[in-house]
Amino acid sequence: MSLYGIEGFKQSIPPGVEYVSGSLVIPSRRTLESATKKEFRKGEYRARLLFDPQVYLTSLDPVRFRSRCASLASYAWFDCGDLEFKKTAKSRAGQRAWDEKRWKIIHEYWTGKMSEGDDIGADASAIAATQRTVGCEAMVLGAPLTTNPNSDLAVELEWLDRGIAAASKQNLLGLPVLGSVALSERVLTGIDPFENTLIDTIVDQFSTRKIDGVYVVIELGSVNGYYLADKQVFGAMLRLADAFKRSGMKRVVFGYPTVAGLALMLAGADAICLGWYRSERRLRFEDLAEDDEGGIARPAYYCHKFASEIHLGADLMKVVKAGKLELFADETEFTKGLLRALRDGTDPKDVPPWRYEPGNHRFARSHFYTVIGREARYIAKLARRQRFEYAKRWLSDAAERATIMTAIAAENGEPLQDRTEVLHQHGWMDTFEDFVNRRDK
Repeated sequence: MSLYGIEGFKQSIPPGVEYVSGSLVIPSRRTLESATKKEFRKGEYRARLLFDPQVYLTSLDPVRFRSRCASLASYAWFDCGDLEFKKTAKSRAGQRAWDEKRWKIIHEYWTGKMSEGDDIGADASAIAATQRTVGCEAMVLGAPLTTNPNSDLAVELEWLDRGIAAASKQNLLGLPVLGSVALSERVLTGIDPFENTLIDTIVDQFSTRKIDGVYVVIELGSVNGYYLADKQVFGAMLRLADAFKRSGMKRVVFGYPTVAGLALMLAGADAICLGWYRSERRLRFEDLAEDDEGGIARPAYYCHKFASEIHLGADLMKVVKAGKLELFADETEFTKGLLRALRDGTDPKDVPPWRYEPGNHRFARSHFYTVIGREARYIAKLARRQRFEYAKRWLSDAAERATIMTAIAAENGEPLQDRTEVLHQHGWMDTFEDFVNRRDK
């Protein structure tokens, strides 16, 4: 079981964090030039790399998502007409000036068109060649976004087949090949996961191809917070993880799964790719308009037994005053000082690394990665039945703590802050139990 961080503009995983296996490169936030520099591979957590081609972003509006499209334009499989990406310049200043100009004019060149026919093959070849150049440990194929629950998957399967053909020619090192599945939540919402024929079709079709695994992303357009609460979508993700693994896939990887990714590991997934920032936890197109959350984001305290975070500025001291701190204590080297202070009655604002201020989130990020990675590594040691027992305990504990947190807020006569999310835990518990009971029927 592996945790991969998201490679945005810069390395978002603080140095020295344990249990992070590698990084996922995303073209919408890192240009081809940046990803292929020798210096890039020297960064911590980059010894193992995966690459998401993000073909599913082809339809982005270049006016609203100017920065993202300007970055994507550096990759050959995004149609930008005759726009030059790299300007020959004798100095870095000259290249920077051209980069700024490209940002200003991208909307004049970005077509938003998905390749068809033989052009798909050319794109697939470029995708494979790029991953070989970047130095990835596996080749992730490109895939368009599936938005129609009644789709015959003709377009998606053409991308898959042409991607497999291209990978077989480019894959000189014999890297594992992962087919991509990119689904809009619209094809999952409101449908019983065990009666969703689209899932059955996808698993059946992919399992007949000569691939080593799958990379799955779900576009979560309606998720406003940090956590996925929709039971049908969560259940569908569990089904996909389980069904792909049982179909014989050697490696099942989920990108942007929110913290629900840990539950997907319990259902069969081998790796999850996510980060601490909201835009790194979920695939939501609206998030792509955010240039950089680093300077405005504030810290939050993650508790695994709560399966959520707690707002530091308003809700954590309520837990302390209610005498419930030990129920929410999750100790890592990054929270030792905070928990010690809280046990002494000290407010988080008096603990500098956890002070609720914009940009002061290094310890919060480090703690989050440490806990998610810690649990992923623990899950890897468990047999299937033990994983299901772990899930039952974890999600039951989380649901119980969500109820307690809600009661604490009621006693104080104040609503919980948005960062303290309590709407998903009971749903996760019930949905996972339903998944276990029905998966063999």
